[in-house]
Amino acid sequence: MNIYVFLLGEIFRRLTKKKHGKFLLFVKILFKFIITKYKFRYVYDQILGIKFIISGKIKGKLRARNTSIQIGLIPISTQNKNIEFSKSHVFTIYGTYGIKVWVYKKQKIVEDISRVFSKIKLSLKERKNHRVKKRFK
Repeated sequence: MNIYVFLLGEIFRRLTKKKHGKFLLFVKILFKFIITKYKFRYVYDQILGIKFIISGKIKGKLRARNTSIQIGLIPISTQNKNIEFSKSHVFTIYGTYGIKVWVYKKQKIVEDISRVFSKIKLSLKERKNHRVKKRFK
């Protein structure tokens, strides 16, 4: 994920301060596209939310501020959630900018995998029991 943040930073670095608003609109449209593209994928590949924060003197303002874009869900507590985080610093002639990205994916639940294995074990036991019953008849 670091490569994507790096690419966004390189795009932002080459822009003039008048085009910062267009860049933020581009990022918002890009993230909406990603969310809708991955909405109907496999269960373990679903992206549930993306959060993007850029901080600095955006649009040529005199004071630095944070601008955030959030599409979908991003939980506040990240202890047991599947969240990827990446950040990067961008150095331009207009100042220094910080870019942070959070991607919240559907959690790979170990319980689901254990359920699958338990079903496989049960089916194997049933086959063994079925074979044993045939032998004794």
